[in-house]
Amino acid sequence: MSDQSFPGDRPMESDRPQPERVTRRDLAEGNAEKVVNERTEQVLMFKGGGGVNVANLRDLIDEAKLLSTAGPMLPPWLQGNVGGMFGVCMKAHELGISALTLAGWTYIVENKGEKRVAYESQFFHAIVEQRAPITTRLNVEYEGEGDGRRCRVFATFKGEREPRYFPPKDSDPNQFTLGKLRPPRNEHGKVKGSPLWDLKPDLQLFYNMSRDWARMYCPDIIGGMYGRDEMEDAGFVVASETAKDVSPRLAERLRGSAPAIGQAALSTLDAYTSEVSTKQKQKAPADAAVSDDA
Repeated sequence: MSDQSFPGDRPMESDRPQPERVTRRDLAEGNAEKVVNERTEQVLMFKGGGGVNVANLRDLIDEAKLLSTAGPMLPPWLQGNVGGMFGVCMKAHELGISALTLAGWTYIVENKGEKRVAYESQFFHAIVEQRAPITTRLNVEYEGEGDGRRCRVFATFKGEREPRYFPPKDSDPNQFTLGKLRPPRNEHGKVKGSPLWDLKPDLQLFYNMSRDWARMYCPDIIGGMYGRDEMEDAGFVVASETAKDVSPRLAERLRGSAPAIGQAALSTLDAYTSEVSTKQKQKAPADAAVSDDA
């Protein structure tokens, strides 16, 4: 006699507990437990270099939703912002680094209503060391004092014998002095941009020259990403990052400045979730009637 079971012996789909629908308010308030579901539990951790292994676009959206609830681990502009976090996650996977690490290097700058994402100087140095095809870490040498202080960064590419320098050795040294590169001060006497210009100028010069070295010799690594001083030179200023209450225009804030593909994916996923929820509610009474007749 074969071991068979009848459909009535197994729990019906409608009898299984269904996860609550995750709202954008849950994300903004950090209700991470509502984001975790059976699908989330199947995402592999960790991949090489840190972060989450994602197999498809929906995995990436799940990652963005969950990480957007991380609260103080994120800069204010990303807290509860699924769209912004989606963009950060996508860029992090492209670069092979942790999304949380990348998020911590970002902030918002704006100019006449236009908002952009800028990156800390440390980010550029780190990504060059990780991804540039060089034989050693970036090397640095200094000369001069005070506002005449200068910094030169150099490294040798794999397959080459001579190092590449920035600033190039035949360039005008007066273009790259501390006094020339340091941003102007505001009305309170504080330097615009990183406080390292005053506190640790050698370190800030190293960061700046590392970024410019990459822009000159391997722009494919940092293409489309700009530092705070570069954005300020273009007329942008650092936007206020004061956390806002969960109130009007929440949906717009959470969607942030994600790429169109991210916004479309979020809309599709929301519509799919709503459709599935509606079908489950419609199916439940019919299933109950069949069970009673049986």
